[in-house]
Amino acid sequence: MKRLFAIKLLSIALILATLTTDSMAQTRISFARGRSSATISGVLTGSESRKYAMRVADGQAITISVTSDNGSIQIDADDVHGHIDYGDEYLEYTSDDTGDQWITLVNQGDGRTRYTMTVSARW
Repeated sequence: MKRLFAIKLLSIALILATLTTDSMAQTRISFARGRSSATISGVLTGSESRKYAMRVADGQAITISVTSDNGSIQIDADDVHGHIDYGDEYLEYTSDDTGDQWITLVNQGDGRTRYTMTVSARW
């Protein structure tokens, strides 16, 4: 009985660890040497989201522009202090801290859509 309980408990722990890892998956945005912008393309199914991380410096002007087939991509920007702002396919703000920031793209449309995102961090 104890052995069966231990196996069930281990199974639940492994499932939870897998779900947590998948939900925290992110892609790091890197700027090529001498460049202040990067362009990324991808596909999102209906209601799917994708998270990106990038390192920025205090005072940098951040611009995020997304084009998509369905015109229904929402941008959500966050940093270590919490939420920064939302935007519908365009977002512009000034970083108030040096460190990682996260961009989450959410397909608010019903179906699958291709997107292209351009991110710039300028002084």
